[in-house]
Amino acid sequence: MRYVKGSAYTDSTDFNIPNVEPSSDTQELQYDSNGYIVAVDDEMTIPIYIEETGNTEIRITYLDLSEEESDDASEIEAPAANLTGGNDDYYEFYEDSSAANTLSRKVNISSGNYILTISGLKGRNFTYSVITDKEDEIELVG
Repeated sequence: MRYVKGSAYTDSTDFNIPNVEPSSDTQELQYDSNGYIVAVDDEMTIPIYIEETGNTEIRITYLDLSEEESDDASEIEAPAANLTGGNDDYYEFYEDSSAANTLSRKVNISSGNYILTISGLKGRNFTYSVITDKEDEIELVG
């Protein structure tokens, strides 16, 4: 039996689709009506598979807190994020000065399984994307 992403394949279709099992410390993701991931905990862990070694940017965009969700939403700090895995790699994310409410990190990363951890969400929903130099956005969750 062959499994293929999508509904069709050709003679050049790669059937070696990685089978990434979520670890016990990752949450099942829930989405709001706008496609953002619901921050069910203050800290969220998400498994990510990087297909090819190379320059990759991971970008996290989060929503503002409304006044009803926080006594003083303007004083809530931005979330923090890191990526771990691969060959014992560890990458911290930084606020993106060119985009509001965005954390990002661009690195030359090895292919493999990683865990994206976002903490300090304080109930803010978010999305993330993985972008390579070789392609446009390859994965958009949310």
